[in-house]
Amino acid sequence: MEAFNLGLFGMDREKHPQLVDQLEQAGCHVVCLPEVRKNPFEELNQLRPDAALYLYNEDTLGQAPVVLSGDPTNISVPWVVLVEDEKAVNKLPAQSLHAHGMLFYPFHAKQIFAMVKLAIHLHRQERVKDVMLSHYVE
Repeated sequence: MEAFNLGLFGMDREKHPQLVDQLEQAGCHVVCLPEVRKNPFEELNQLRPDAALYLYNEDTLGQAPVVLSGDPTNISVPWVVLVEDEKAVNKLPAQSLHAHGMLFYPFHAKQIFAMVKLAIHLHRQERVKDVMLSHYVE
């Protein structure tokens, strides 16, 4: 398995030790950011993760970062949304989020790896398309 540099937004190591441990044992570098800021661009620029994972649950309803709901061309890294509980599913604005992947509880490291790989691929394809379109418009 590949090792990824992951930023886990809305996830606390103490609340999700098993998942974080599984990812680290597989070789990933994991940084947990329990506080979800509306505009996490500063953290993303410092971390430079391969992918950012956002934990969406009852506690984080309505707190999705601007990155996920704003202009999709401003997204600098692929995002994967992890939906933790059933109450959050009904209120999930899935169509308005610009995530590259979405997983539902229970989470397993292999599923997360597969989704991160897919998200990275989709993100790269979007960047190639954006570059090609910008040259075409010029």
